Amino acid sequence: MQAIVSRWAEALVPGEMATISHQRAETVILQAVQQATQQATEQALLSLLTSADVARELGVSLRRVQAHARTLNLRGFAVGWKVPGTHVWLFRPQEVKLLRGGPRGRPTTK
Repeated sequence: MQAIVSRWAEALVPGEMATISHQRAETVILQAVQQATQQATEQALLSLLTSADVARELGVSLRRVQAHARTLNLRGFAVGWKVPGTHVWLFRPQEVKLLRGGPRGRPTTK
């Protein structure tokens, strides 16, 4: 991270003591923000799990994961994202715990 900051600082202020124009400062800062946004987006996309990944992790069937995600979404919980035109669902790692569900079996009444 320090190397990246140093590289952008050098791009912003070449040499030890220099003055730069307002336009140059805006340009360099915009480039840094765009690069950081792109890297964050790529990292977020790489961390996504498919419904098959989640099914393996939870030890349930693929169809069970998809059905549970669909039910949660219908109930107003934003869990996962269904890729339009496919049967594929994508999940963030923190959404897996929401798909674990409660105890198995028929509910008991007390």
